[in-house]
Amino acid sequence: MKYPSFIWVGKKFSAGFHASTRAELSARNIPYHLAKYLKEGFDFNGQQGNNYTVKDAKAAYITWHEIGLSGAAIVKNTPESYLTVGLTVNYNYGLSGFYALMNDVDYVVPYDSLLVINNMDATYGHAMPGNNRNSSDDPLLKRGSGYSFTTGLQYYKNRNDAFFDPCARGKGDKPYDYKIGFSILDVGYIKYTTSAMNFRIDNRSANWYGIDTTQFHGLINTDSLLSEEFYGTRRGTRDGRNFTMFLPTAASVQFDLPFNDHLFLNFSVIQESALKIGHTPIQSNCNNTTF
Repeated sequence: MKYPSFIWVGKKFSAGFHASTRAELSARNIPYHLAKYLKEGFDFNGQQGNNYTVKDAKAAYITWHEIGLSGAAIVKNTPESYLTVGLTVNYNYGLSGFYALMNDVDYVVPYDSLLVINNMDATYGHAMPGNNRNSSDDPLLKRGSGYSFTTGLQYYKNRNDAFFDPCARGKGDKPYDYKIGFSILDVGYIKYTTSAMNFRIDNRSANWYGIDTTQFHGLINTDSLLSEEFYGTRRGTRDGRNFTMFLPTAASVQFDLPFNDHLFLNFSVIQESALKIGHTPIQSNCNNTTF
């Protein structure tokens, strides 16, 4: 959600202010059998009796307010070459966050009411409304904070200044021969410290009887149930009270080729960065679009 923003444009420099509320949800390497059980429940007999493994599965969710200042400038302006650069710096007001990393899980469901976990090596964490008795259920409560930036540049070959002037523009004029852009997006983090909890299940096994009738009432209840099953105590999985989530950083390259003043060919590539703990990835994509 974007809020009212401000931008000032000068001849060689421009500046702006923006504010928004953002959310990111991502999942990777979630196997079909786990997704099926999550959807159908453990009474789904099509998979019962089969031994399954989960390797390197990841899921993450974050919401935050973003407040940023932007600046851009023309750094080269000649008849043949026109180059601009820009930078946005943001303050991130963390609202909520969750991550789960399942490094190695081996399990089987012999029948409806029994889940046999031969091995569980996993970590997870969350900072959500109502995460402890002294916290607020207010979804707008600040639970974390951090910073991020986005930067990029654009190069125009033989830019036609008259094209961008409505009074001087001629019919059929091309704005430039071609344009190339490069951007690095959302480099940053949010560190959650309020109502934040992280947990570890370190190569443990369990026979979970009555799994089909177990009631999961919220995150805190679920945390206690997992801890009791794997460690025999309600706090055995506790592993800390803060964690850091990295924003969905990406690199982008764009190429723009005009044929006249109305027809353009655009080619864009967006590539995610390396995954880190608590990172919410975005999917890579490549597209060709003609306007």
